[in-house]
Amino acid sequence: MGGIPELLTDGIDALLVPEKDSSSLAAALAKLLQNPTQRQQLGAAAREATSAYDWQTIASRYAALYDQALLSDGSES
Repeated sequence: MGGIPELLTDGIDALLVPEKDSSSLAAALAKLLQNPTQRQQLGAAAREATSAYDWQTIASRYAALYDQALLSDGSES
């Protein structure tokens, strides 16, 4: 599952399944197809949980970091 379990929580903002386990994936997808309310709740929670990793947010953070580095005189305190 890579880094996904460190970002999302099974049943809260995702349905996590083991890698290369097509049966578990099919069961999770069937669960979502049968329960639109849960599907919407998981989707909303996942968007909230991952909002800090949006490319615009990350680009802004890098730009601020580079600006800070350029404005620094290079001395350590």
